[in-house]
Amino acid sequence: MNPKSLRERLAVCSWSLQPAGPQPLIEQLKTLGIPRVQIALDPVRTQPGLWDNFADLAAQNGIQIVSGMLATMGEDYSTMETIRLTGGLVPDATWEENWENLHSASSPKSLPPGESTSDSKPARKARPPCSNSWKN
Repeated sequence: MNPKSLRERLAVCSWSLQPAGPQPLIEQLKTLGIPRVQIALDPVRTQPGLWDNFADLAAQNGIQIVSGMLATMGEDYSTMETIRLTGGLVPDATWEENWENLHSASSPKSLPPGESTSDSKPARKARPPCSNSWKN
């Protein structure tokens, strides 16, 4: 068994490069020599006219989109406790806005070819209040 090389496993987080748009991001990835990216979805959602063509542009340039990241509302990374309470999709108080942002970021134009999204919103299940466990 041949394990994949580091270059085949490594991807760049687009938000770390702070690109002004899709073409600058492509150029930055080429300069780094890393043809894989985890794309920040918030610019795709908030600036659709600028980012709508990124999936096609990436494919044309041999860049693979390996995943996407959506910032969620109300996240506070100041302490481990605030991360536990506010991180990701966990807080019920921000569920509606986070769901809408997630849905709009995953519109067909912003996804690589062959990907799709569902229009149905999952129901929030009742859950116990957060404890010290990360498994809630």
